[in-house]
Amino acid sequence: MTDPTPTVRYALQSRPAPSQPWQATGPQTSWARRDTALRALAARRQAQPSWEHRLVRRTTTVTETPLTEDDVPTHDLL
Repeated sequence: MTDPTPTVRYALQSRPAPSQPWQATGPQTSWARRDTALRALAARRQAQPSWEHRLVRRTTTVTETPLTEDDVPTHDLL
């Protein structure tokens, strides 16, 4: 088993009004560097000043566990 390694990405979310749900916006959905994401946030706020925009951090942790032959159902081997 490998140790879980978290990955952090930053993303923008926008909405036209406080009563609306937050949505991912733009062609690039996330950035590894916070400073790059902050520049994108500033550009988005300038491009759409009447909307609300925020930066969110996504932390993903993946744990890999090797399986033995006994762990794999036979129908998955087809």
